[in-house]
Amino acid sequence: MDPRDTLQYYCDYTQAGKKFLLGLNFSGEEARVYTYRVLRRSCAPVGEPFKVEALRDSVSFVNVAGTDYILFSYLHDGEDPGTLDWTLKAVSFSGDRFEHVNFVGKPLPPEGERFRIEGFSGSAMRANTDELTDYLDSLLLSDKRLVVLPESVYKTDKVVEWWLQNNPSALSSAKKVLFASLPADCSAVVAFEGSAAGAGAGAGAGAGGAGSRAGVADAVGGAVGAAGGPGAVGGGAGAVAKNKVKSKSGRYQLASVDLRGYTLVIVKNVKKNSHTLVWAEPTGVKKSDRRLVNLYFADDNTIAMVFYHGNSMLKYRIALGSAQLWRS
Repeated sequence: MDPRDTLQYYCDYTQAGKKFLLGLNFSGEEARVYTYRVLRRSCAPVGEPFKVEALRDSVSFVNVAGTDYILFSYLHDGEDPGTLDWTLKAVSFSGDRFEHVNFVGKPLPPEGERFRIEGFSGSAMRANTDELTDYLDSLLLSDKRLVVLPESVYKTDKVVEWWLQNNPSALSSAKKVLFASLPADCSAVVAFEGSAAGAGAGAGAGAGGAGSRAGVADAVGGAVGAAGGPGAVGGGAGAVAKNKVKSKSGRYQLASVDLRGYTLVIVKNVKKNSHTLVWAEPTGVKKSDRRLVNLYFADDNTIAMVFYHGNSMLKYRIALGSAQLWRS
């Protein structure tokens, strides 16, 4: 039986004087790539079919640097909850090379029937690429359905997501929180450092400064970010973060950064030049929303955060050494 009758997509090619057939079939959410040796009166399978368990989007044939490939793309759930993964995979006609690039991120409201993702290309992390990878990357960058985040913003998103997932009861009953280290080149650190010049103004808000508004300095930082909706890290990239440098004490500097829909409380260890995400929550946008109004050192190793929520005032303290959390 001629396998062409059972294949949805196929192409013939010749290698080393021998004829081959490359085919592709989709069944539900599974894609299979087949290779056959074309004989005089029949076709013989070569190896096992290459299987992809994913949702098909499109199939095409391309030539990159003199080599022919079958190119197919598919959309599926990402490894992290609530994310989507859009993958482009190229398989050489000879069947001896497979390459792929993927774009992972948060789903955005679709335009018509088209999906949209805000995120980052995994291949951007690679140290070395070749012509095929560069070609696949160019397809990602030209795809209007994909909104590319700067790498620095993507790194901040990942840390904030980790913090939120590991501190689910921070706003309610938690007695301790888990801190997260921030990469030096993430947008939250860039925003923190962008207004570091105002840190000196906050030095007076030290121990015993409960309720004090001294040292509050609003500044525009250099980090690229955006205001997204509460409950999800994200929103269109492009807006500039707003930073509020509050206080410093001994070896620590303390600041809040409003970035991509979240208020982030960041502590810098000046001696180690390291930054830690201590707190994260959705930024209030209405007067009735919960919002951070004051931030200072209660003592050399304890920070205090004051929130307004409607007509109520809430005060939290966090010990930097033990990560212990107190409410009052």
